[in-house]
Amino acid sequence: MKLDVIKSTSTTKNSQRKVSDILFDQPNSVLLAQAVRVYLSNQRQGTSKVKTRSEVSRTTRKWYRQKGTGGARHGAKDANIFVGGGVSHGPTGNENWTKSLTRTLRIKALAAACTAQSSNIYINDEIIDLSGKTQEAVKLLEKISRKFNDDKFKLTYSKLLIVVDKKNETMVRALKNIPNISILTARILNTLAVVKAHKIIMTTKALQVLETRVQTKKEK
Repeated sequence: MKLDVIKSTSTTKNSQRKVSDILFDQPNSVLLAQAVRVYLSNQRQGTSKVKTRSEVSRTTRKWYRQKGTGGARHGAKDANIFVGGGVSHGPTGNENWTKSLTRTLRIKALAAACTAQSSNIYINDEIIDLSGKTQEAVKLLEKISRKFNDDKFKLTYSKLLIVVDKKNETMVRALKNIPNISILTARILNTLAVVKAHKIIMTTKALQVLETRVQTKKEK
């Protein structure tokens, strides 16, 4: 498997670097869908709540006589069939949406996500040398994005994921005010972050950390 290496100062076509197949040759659409569902479910707070019949404040007085009206028999107005009445079988605020994957499956899902996004992953080491100025970061990313060969990608509108081996203060300060840009270290990179990104920039060291993560889990 080969990934494009982007240099903002280069005027030639992107060069390519051979990478380990252990991270970029693991297609598994079923596991990938399962992992995304787990990550999204774990983001739910489960705080939605409705009032039941016992919690609404309405009169419990029988509001018309039992017989002779031609209508159905009704007592209090807090029944669920009336506007303003209690809700039946609604959320209680105690729902637990937590799901889980084993560590082995999480690593396999990450490899599957990288495989699915392999055409949108690029290697660039200039990103870690930013001086802390947002204007400088924007200029660099604009130069890099022109080499994506994708007319649909627009900086600040499209989602860009930057993966590094470790964060440094100046790089984060330069990038944090640019919309739709996420910065993650390779040690905490997850399947959902990879899948959601339109383009992904990885540093060489971050790629090595990712390959080590996957290799270590497979050996175990």
